[in-house]
Amino acid sequence: MELYSLIVALLILTGHAEHAESPNLTVVSSWSSSDSCNVSLRCTGPHESLNSSCYTTLSSPYCSKEGGGTFLSITFNHTTISCNHSNPVSWRQTTTELKPLCAFYKGDMAPPAVVSPCVLKTLLLSVVLVAMVTAVITVHIREKLHKAD
Repeated sequence: MELYSLIVALLILTGHAEHAESPNLTVVSSWSSSDSCNVSLRCTGPHESLNSSCYTTLSSPYCSKEGGGTFLSITFNHTTISCNHSNPVSWRQTTTELKPLCAFYKGDMAPPAVVSPCVLKTLLLSVVLVAMVTAVITVHIREKLHKAD
């Protein structure tokens, strides 16, 4: 620990210390339903990157990590994902919220439609068509019966 402190002090005194750059945290993809959410993210620093996939439900979040290195890390806290970049002098953090990406956090997700609008239009058109054909047949039969009398 003393050697590490000495190196940091020397870097600061000689002006060779650079502050850590803020990492970039980007959403690669996201998918959600009324009870689960899957988000893929990329955390990028100056010389390395880290990919993470988070699958979460209201009761059990899970995140996996791929890549990374010495100065880059990603952490997950139920609704917040943080990308951290550090060096011997400082650290920077970029965060993103899962709430805008996951529908079940919003609480206002509409229930799934029982019948899609397209199917409903097709059904309505079919009913109208059957009614029109029935009316034409009925008129035709009445005319034949009326002529027969």
